[in-house]
Amino acid sequence: MRFWFVPYLALAACTTFPELDAVVSDRAKNAAFPELISLETMNFDAVSTQDVSQVAQNMSTRVTNLRNRSANLKRPVIDRATKQRMLRGVQ
Repeated sequence: MRFWFVPYLALAACTTFPELDAVVSDRAKNAAFPELISLETMNFDAVSTQDVSQVAQNMSTRVTNLRNRSANLKRPVIDRATKQRMLRGVQ
């Protein structure tokens, strides 16, 4: 009885979704396709405005922050004194 859900899955695959048809407006349906340009005419200089050392420093800072957050998540949620008090209350 592992595959009891297969008929339900097949039935769901045959369902139409009319509410999705109304998402695209008539203006978007009738819009012209964007003009295609070659890669040679594109200006890629605007993308690389940051210095490589600045990017490396930003990445290093982000890595340090993520490691600190990870270390905080690994700490126990309940401190020892509270845990002992809770255990005494259960006994």
